[in-house]
Amino acid sequence: MRYPAPPDFIEPLLTCGAFVPANPGNANTAEFCDPQVDAQAQLALADGNPATTAGRWAAIDRELGDQAPWVPLYNPRNLTVLSARTGNYQFHSYWNLLSTNSGSINRARTAGARARHRLGPPDRQSGSRSSP
Repeated sequence: MRYPAPPDFIEPLLTCGAFVPANPGNANTAEFCDPQVDAQAQLALADGNPATTAGRWAAIDRELGDQAPWVPLYNPRNLTVLSARTGNYQFHSYWNLLSTNSGSINRARTAGARARHRLGPPDRQSGSRSSP
């Protein structure tokens, strides 16, 4: 697969062949079908010259932008709150939180559980923990 090459995006999502009316599995959710765009896409696919192919796909992209089959309704925002003790944290624009060593978070939880176990149950009257 050439993703993110233009045909891998435009063909399955914004062509007449991708539009299947009254089908819940329809990948062309915009129900967009323009035979002129399809013809341009077929020419771009048949063109073997990378320099002219790029220009053809750019023209198709401009045409799709002008017709606006998709209109974004909102711009999502995410908030990630981390402890200063969190290690190996990476932010990814799609997946958000990535931890290259998620075991460090699990080890911290386990260590906290062990500490609570060593201290024993809280005293019912004072609320403080007593040693076993």
